[in-house]
Amino acid sequence: MSITLGELTNQTDEFFTRHWPAGGEKPAWCLNIWTGTGPVPSHDRQGCYALVERDVITYIGVAVGRGSAKHRNFGLSYRIVSYLQKTVEEGRFEFKPGRGFTGLYTIGFPEEYAYLALALEHYLIARLLPKHNKRGV
Repeated sequence: MSITLGELTNQTDEFFTRHWPAGGEKPAWCLNIWTGTGPVPSHDRQGCYALVERDVITYIGVAVGRGSAKHRNFGLSYRIVSYLQKTVEEGRFEFKPGRGFTGLYTIGFPEEYAYLALALEHYLIARLLPKHNKRGV
């Protein structure tokens, strides 16, 4: 099954309908795919990310740490850096060879609701069955 951004956002909306506190503004996926230039969207927040291979989402992950002592408040970017390598071009990254990732989407959570990022990751993996996530989650 090919997972599109539309399916990702629809399932996320369904999750928030069931689990987001009433009255609060819900987080939203950054709809512009990040391909290695500029800061990672929601880099300073905890949240989820979806890795893409040629416009198809093939992996969903979560970043709920607040970074290391050296890199405080680098939520999503601290986790995502493990998939990247620097290029010769200043300010540009590329995905490490091997899996074929070409971009990613992110969704950042307010700190007081970051625990829901773990639940969202589990929910999305169970419903969308991304190619590179282990089955049976």
